[in-house]
Parts: sequence; structure tokens; C-alpha cells
Amino acid sequence: MEKVFLQEMSWYEVKQVLEVTDLAIVPLGANEVYGKHLPLGSDTIVATELAVRVAKKVGAIVTPPIAIGDSSSLRDFPGTLTTSLSVLTAYLKDCCESLIRHKFRRFFIVCGHLGNIPAVNSVASDLYEHALFSMVDVWRYMARQAKGIVETDCFPEGHASEVGTSVLLALRPDLVNMALATREVPPSKWILSPDLRHLTIFGELTESGVIGDPTRSSAQKGEEILKRAINELSEFVGKFKQMDLRTPQPIQPKR
Repeated sequence: MEKVFLQEMSWYEVKQVLEVTDLAIVPLGANEVYGKHLPLGSDTIVATELAVRVAKKVGAIVTPPIAIGDSSSLRDFPGTLTTSLSVLTAYLKDCCESLIRHKFRRFFIVCGHLGNIPAVNSVASDLYEHALFSMVDVWRYMARQAKGIVETDCFPEGHASEVGTSVLLALRPDLVNMALATREVPPSKWILSPDLRHLTIFGELTESGVIGDPTRSSAQKGEEILKRAINELSEFVGKFKQMDLRTPQPIQPKR
């Protein structure tokens, strides 16, 4: 497959793709604060690039990114856009149903924003009889891939911290301003450990939009994290592509 982006194909090319694969990869991101040094679209940029690299390896199409998610807890920072979880769920479901009508039967969701996961779970549950669904929670997954690479002990997997900044330096260095990167550790009363966090409005945790220390980030670290991630994701999605399908039920036309 020379092309992977659905929006760059003609309907006739999509028809040809369906003769060899029924797998669609869906990048799901956000437009929200990511420190002073990273772009608002960081989640979408990373999710989309992961989707494209995996699609090229396994043979799949990549849908247009869904670039605005449920970022309500980060809404106080200028430029953050957010939609309700119900709207996001309905939109994602409509997109998947459209593809199911054209005989796509497998969906791999590259979820670049934690707040979007409930929408993915809901859609996968609702469309269970029509298609197979799988998902990667990008930043929690990247944190695992970064073990032995990152150096800081200050929430390296935190928001706009060493992991995220390194990955963006590898992918879009033109959008990163390291001169504005600052270390910021939230009050201990809000965060006990990386796995035990109090849910609150993000502005109560950080003034800069950072949780952790991005100052020790590098493109080299980001490239190694991405290499590990792409290799493992491609192996997983390749197996997902070969899984036996349930007998799918047709989507009924909306009236």
C-alpha cells in the first residue's frame, strides 16, 4: 500500500484496499496545554505518527485524526479545546459505523489522551457485534517503553515531562521550544505516586502545564522510545489483523 491516509485516497482506492485488509487505525488525540514548550496538539501529533508508522508496517489504512477530545480538566489554559464525553463518543461511533458499512471489520484505536479512553470503551462495547476493537493508551504505553532510557526521577512519564518531550523532539523538533521547558513538581497532597493521583482541575497541579522535568529530554531518547514502541505495536497489530472474526452483524441504516 503506497498510501495509508484514508483522506488521501479516492473511493476506488479504498475499494482496492478492502480487497487486502479490513483493518483501520484511528488516531485519537486532543488539543490541550502541554507545557510552555510543546504544542497544544502534541497528543494528536504523536497518535497520528504512531498510527502511520504501524499502518505502513502491517498494511492498514489510517483514518483522519480525531483531534479534539475530553480535555475539560485542562480547560483553564489558553488554547485548550474540549468536547463533552458524550459528543466524542457519538462522533467516534459514527466514524466507525461508517467504515463498518464499507466492510472494515477491525479497528485499532491509537488513543493519545487519557480522558478519551471512556469513549473508546463505550464505542467498542456498543459495536461489539459488528467489528473487533483494540486500543493502545499512548502515554502509559510510552512510559513502559522508556524504562532504562529516561534519567529523571521526577515523573518522567508526567504531562509534558521527559518522555513526552523527548518523543516530540524526535518527531517535530520545529514545534518544541526547549528554552521554555521548566521542571515542576505538583504539591504532594495531590500526587502520592505515578499510579495514585488525585483527580482535580489541572491548573491546581501546575502553573506551566508540566508535571515532571522535561529539561533532560532529547531527540535521541525519543527516537529510541519510538523504535521500541513501533516494533512492539506492529507485532501486536499484525496478530490482531489475523484474529478470527466473529460473524459480524450488519449496521442498519439510520433513518
